[in-house]
Amino acid sequence: AAALAGEEVPRTDSTCSGSGKARVGPLTDLVARLREAGTDSVFVIGGDAAEAGEYPDALSLLQALKEIGHPFSTVGIGGYPEGHGKISDELIEAALKAKAPHATQVITQLCFDGDTTVDWARTVAADGVGLPIRVGIPGAVSRQKLIRVSAGLGLGQHGHSKVGPPPGCDPARAFTPGSTGGSTRAGM
Repeated sequence: AAALAGEEVPRTDSTCSGSGKARVGPLTDLVARLREAGTDSVFVIGGDAAEAGEYPDALSLLQALKEIGHPFSTVGIGGYPEGHGKISDELIEAALKAKAPHATQVITQLCFDGDTTVDWARTVAADGVGLPIRVGIPGAVSRQKLIRVSAGLGLGQHGHSKVGPPPGCDPARAFTPGSTGGSTRAGM
């Protein structure tokens, strides 16, 4: 979740206790605050925390949101065209299929190879996930930070692409305020 009007949003995983309906109290409060702030879109990812909280993965949070009848018109989940540095491809594929019924779109992790992203999107569709796929684009950061973050995420681990943007591309300038950057739908 994002901060509301500049204030920090408490992590539900650190304030919840118990299981089942008992754990959704803080989540219900958070959803109410998001609704009051006019939020109608959320992006639900696991986060790779060293210690899992009450919601150890995105699926458990998506299920809890469904349980409380969330008001969000758009619910995004993560997609990994190059896999994940710490999670097997099989587990990633199974998780995507399990999360898809709770979502309205998939937003990809960074991938600097368009062919890899398109091939992955086609495979996802062939596997029965019919959600729109939006290509994730990095924010305005230095090239060095982008490469460091990409390497930390395991991007390029399958040899599909080099770690880092293509030659001549400066992602720090590509999508700055006033530019025409944004998310796009992967061709299928």
